[in-house]
Amino acid sequence: MIDFFIPASKNSAQVQMASGLSASGDTIQLKSGEAALLPTGQIGSATSVGDSETLNSTGIGAKVAVDDFIRNTTDGSWAWVLTVSTDSITTTKLIGGSDNTWDSSDEWVTGTTFAWLSKKDSSGADTTRELVKVSYIDIATDQVHIETRAVEGTATAFAADDYVSVYISAQFVRELGKGIGEMQNRKADKVDVLLRDGTQAATADLPMGSNKITGLANGVAADDA
Repeated sequence: MIDFFIPASKNSAQVQMASGLSASGDTIQLKSGEAALLPTGQIGSATSVGDSETLNSTGIGAKVAVDDFIRNTTDGSWAWVLTVSTDSITTTKLIGGSDNTWDSSDEWVTGTTFAWLSKKDSSGADTTRELVKVSYIDIATDQVHIETRAVEGTATAFAADDYVSVYISAQFVRELGKGIGEMQNRKADKVDVLLRDGTQAATADLPMGSNKITGLANGVAADDA
């Protein structure tokens, strides 16, 4: 299940830390203006209950855009933004979470990605690397907010002037994730599926290609098979 690793618009960027980061720290302070070089994001919370496709959050219209990848970090679900108004958005149906609903006070984030933290030697080669899952990057404060340390490697301390790097093709991953999300939504909605329990009816003739339907009960009505 793809539920992260979808940067908004930028890729292949490398920036530097303005101060140190402990082995358990979850916020990186970047040098002034450098967050703008990374796939930045937004964070907020639902201000009233919605449903699987409606997120109510005061002021959200100024923070997200159509086609943004958005995560519900409270229940672990994710979706794509379809429409935006001042205080609410509609999304594709939430999938991948515990209840897949935009409940009141649920936290939402955009701009989630992976990043490498690294130390370099005098020649520019990495001497220490740690892959982290980034919840979002705040351009206003030049801060990287980490959701998971040591996705690969060992959590370690970093110092001022150490590096934060993002190396991916944003557009490729964006479209891949969008396609998978659409397939998952169609599966969840049981679209284009003839269900065993009869709750989803056929909408046209069903050619069997010379195959048989076996094990039929005796018909009752004149048009029963």
